[in-house]
This record gives sequence, C-alpha cells and structure tokens, in this order.
Amino acid sequence: ASLYPLSSLRPVYEVRCGVLSAREKLELALPGREYCLLVRGELEGLLRWQLKAAMGREDVYVNELPPGADLVLINGRVIVDEGLLEEVSRLAESVGVVVGVMDSELVVLRLTSEVASAFKPVLSKPFHLELLSDLSESAEVVEMDVRLMDDPCDPLRVLGEQVALDFKLMGIEGVRVGESAELRGSVELDDSEGPVLVGEGARVVNSVVRGPAAVLSGSTVTDSVVEGSVVGRGCRLSGSVVRASILMDHVTALDCRVTKSIVGSWTRLMAGACLCGEALSAYELGEEREHVVVGDLCTVGPGAVVYPGVRVGALSSVHGVCKGAVGPFELVVEGGRRAVPLEDALKLAQLRVRESGRYISDFELDVIRALYRGLRCGGRVGA
Repeated sequence: ASLYPLSSLRPVYEVRCGVLSAREKLELALPGREYCLLVRGELEGLLRWQLKAAMGREDVYVNELPPGADLVLINGRVIVDEGLLEEVSRLAESVGVVVGVMDSELVVLRLTSEVASAFKPVLSKPFHLELLSDLSESAEVVEMDVRLMDDPCDPLRVLGEQVALDFKLMGIEGVRVGESAELRGSVELDDSEGPVLVGEGARVVNSVVRGPAAVLSGSTVTDSVVEGSVVGRGCRLSGSVVRASILMDHVTALDCRVTKSIVGSWTRLMAGACLCGEALSAYELGEEREHVVVGDLCTVGPGAVVYPGVRVGALSSVHGVCKGAVGPFELVVEGGRRAVPLEDALKLAQLRVRESGRYISDFELDVIRALYRGLRCGGRVGA
C-alpha cells in the first residue's frame, strides 16, 4: 500500500486525517503515557528533531524502545476510530503478548518488555505477518475490525467522521474561537451542520466557515469560504476550500478554488489556480476519477487547473491544465515536462520555509536529498 506523495517527507501516521493525525489522536485519547515512534531511516533525524528539539517533547522515543516498559504498537496506516481507541486502551492495561490482525494485515501488537527487547530488530521493519512466527506460541491472536489507509485519498473519504471524532476528543461543540484568534469584518461561523474551530492566533477576515470545519493555529483566511474542510497551521488562504478538503501546514493559496483535495505542507497555489477533485464519470472523461492530491513544497501556477484523479509529487511545479500524474521533482508546463535539479529544489524549500519566519533545518534538507537519491536509484521514497 502507498500513501505517496503524502508520505514522501513524513511518516504515514503524521498525515492529517481530519483535524489531527493518527499520532495526535492517540496521544489525546491516551494521555500521560510514553510513546515509541518507529520510522524509516531517512526520517529518523527529522522526526526526533521535530518532537524533541522543536516541540520540547521528552515523552517520545524515536526508533528506540522505552526501557523496561511493555508496548502497544499500532500500524501507522490505521484509520483511528472509537473502537480502535477502546481496544488500544484495553491492551495498554492488560498483560502478556497480544496480536491484533485484520485479514492478512498486522494491526496491533501488545508486547511485554522482555519480548519487545528480544525482537527489537524485527520491530524496526514494516508490520508484516511473518512476525507472528517469531513470537511466543502463547501469544493471543485477536481479529480486529479496523480500516487501514491504502490510498492518499483515503483521508478525504473519511474526513467527515474523522473531524467529528477529533472534535469529540478535543471537547469541541458548536463554535470555538481561540482566545488569541481574530475575527474581522463580516465573518460567519456556521455550526448548523457541525462544529467550527478557529485556532489560537488564527485570523478570519470577511469570510464564511461552515462546519464541520477547522482553521488551525496561526492561519489567515481572507475573503474566503471554508466548508466541510480543514485548513492547517500557518496557512494563508483567500478563495474557497470546500467539499471535504484538507490543507496541511503552511500552505499559501491566494484567489484559488480547492475541492475534494489534499494539499501538502509548504505548497503554493497561485492566483486563479483550481484543484478540481469533484468526481467525473466515465461518460464525461472516459474513466471515473475523483480527488486531487498535491505533495509537499509544490507550486501550482497562476490559472492552472488540476483535474480529478491527479497526484502531484513533492517539490514539483504545475502550470496550465494538468490531467495526468506528476512525479516528484518535475516541472510540467502545458504537457511538456522536465526534471527539477536537486539544487533548485533545495533552494525552493529554503525560500518557502523562510517565508514563514524561520530557517529550514538540516534535517529537513537531508530528507529532501534522500528522496531525490531514492528516485535516482529507481525507487519511490514514502511508498
């Protein structure tokens, strides 16, 4: 299964699915615990820096096991729901070794500290059923009814229910506006169909936000309509983001229209750009297509139109009408394509992050280099 391009520069459990990522949901639902995050090698330094240095977290272990502690390990592709939260809470309080499976997928492991230490090299690999043969015969095997993300459009398909779960975990009903948020001019916050959240430090000016919807901390929304969608942290938006869309963090989208789309962090949608994820039938396009997924650090040029079903890889630029897939590090202009050199991609990343008031870290640059090397070697990082 692949969540490309959303997982190119982040672990799958950091992909926003609703207002929160899977990691954030679990931390909110199960407070006061230590967390062990397993991640592929090229992301280890970045994740450790983000959580420990940038966020000051001391309760998180990255590719390490908490000494002497029993573990409950959860497949990072899981779509968190109340049933899963109840099961994980139960396992955290139980004893022994428990294996939770769904069909041929390994979903949850509860391991004693002794077993976890013995199988540490195996745990650092992707979840797979071969691990079962290495565990004690006394392990309890439990069939679980869960869903796993197999496609980068899955967060859009479950957006409504995930936003509802997140608001419940956050204790939000009706309209909640952060104390440091600003509402200026003519602003309508409509919770008739679901709650509305305007986060701390966010600014909403002359705009309509119809729930269930969220404008997260530090974002500015001007002359816009946000409907049934989530605008991530530090975004700048004018235009419309409607019909179940997700903007990750630090997205700039000015005078744009976004429908049924996911937009990666640090991406810029220029004036008049349109991400059209509305469903088109086979009678209309020759094949059924829906949703748009744009990776991190991309550019969608002025007036560009991205058709339903298109995925745009990280660090790419799209201009004109785009009806087909765009790989990472690609420049697409009216059907013509060329590769974006690594040096140009690194300079773009530095400029985008600098626009938010900080400098890009060496860890972030190293992940971009690793993605580029993986592509040069014929692989696909983040698959």
